[in-house]
This record gives sequence, C-alpha cells and structure tokens, in this order.
Amino acid sequence: MILQQTTYPSALPITLRSIKDHLAIESDETAFDDMLSDYIRSAAAYLQAECHISLISTTYVAYWDNWPDSEIIKVPLWPVSSITSLKYLDSAGAETTISGVQSDLISCPCRVRLSASSTSWPILQDDTLNRVRLTFVAGYGSDALSVPDMVKHAIKMLVAHWFRNRETVLVGSISKDLEHATNSLIMLLKRNEFEEFVVQ
Repeated sequence: MILQQTTYPSALPITLRSIKDHLAIESDETAFDDMLSDYIRSAAAYLQAECHISLISTTYVAYWDNWPDSEIIKVPLWPVSSITSLKYLDSAGAETTISGVQSDLISCPCRVRLSASSTSWPILQDDTLNRVRLTFVAGYGSDALSVPDMVKHAIKMLVAHWFRNRETVLVGSISKDLEHATNSLIMLLKRNEFEEFVVQ
C-alpha cells in the first residue's frame, strides 16, 4: 500500500501562540516563528507515521496492487470524514469508479466495502501496479481547535525538545525521562488495528 497526500492544510494543528506559551517565548518575539512552524509540521508528520492519525483535514489517495482478500478495504488513516472515490484500472487499463460502495467512518480503521448488490471485486488490468485507488479525507477538522488536547500535548513535547536540543544526541536522565513521557503519550494515541500499515 502506498499513501499519497494530495492536498496540504493551511492551518497548523497547534497555534504558534500556544507553542510560544509552552516555551515561555513572548508573543511579539517573531524570530523563531518559521522554525517553530517547521517543527510543528514535523511533529504532526511524526505522529501521523507513528500513530496513523491525520490531524488537520487533508485529502489522501491510497494505492494497492490488488483487491483485498476479504470484502473489506481498511482505510490507512484515522479519523476519516469522507470517502471521495474508489477507483481501479479495469481489464482494458481504463480508470473506472466503483459506484455505490458502503463506507463505515465510525470504526477504527474506517472501512469500505462493495454495495449489497455486488458479489465480488471487479477484474483488474493484468501486470500493472497500483491498480486500486481509494481517495478519502482524513483529519480531526479544519483547524487547531479540532485537534484533541492529548495530540497537542505530544506536539508540544516534541517541538520543545527539538527547539531546546538541536543536536542528534542528548545524553542523560532528563533525555530518558522525556523519551519515556513522549513514548507514553504516543502509545496512548496508537491504535493496534493499524499494525498492518506499519512500514518495516
């Protein structure tokens, strides 16, 4: 499975004012704004990779070489607000949209399946990669207000660590305490149901 991001959110998952307060930086001090914004985006990307969560509503396309062995396609990110389309390359190589699919946006992972009137997945083009394409929108909402507090706290911890320690290695008990605290938050945010999407 390959996951491609096709839109990029204009809002950060946590406000600059919030991270400045966390770092005890005056709100009118702007020298670090670009750096902090980059750190926030990096922290969001890290949490997405580790926990399979999308923070701000974003459009993605997931690609598979084949249909699943079961009648269910699992969406590789959570939470999902909408399924845009399910397409495939048919036997002639034409991109075709499957109409009438059923979507479950409550479960984690969210799921997509054929409509009740369909009995099997359509035939795919031979010897072609990325033949199945699911487009969907995932994220808690359109701005930082929608992001859960626990996620924001994890971002604050990561950004604060990167801001104060700009080298690759930090030795000592403080480093271990920070690592334990951050990992504890990440483990709470992780959902074991997404283990099949972990990149080895």
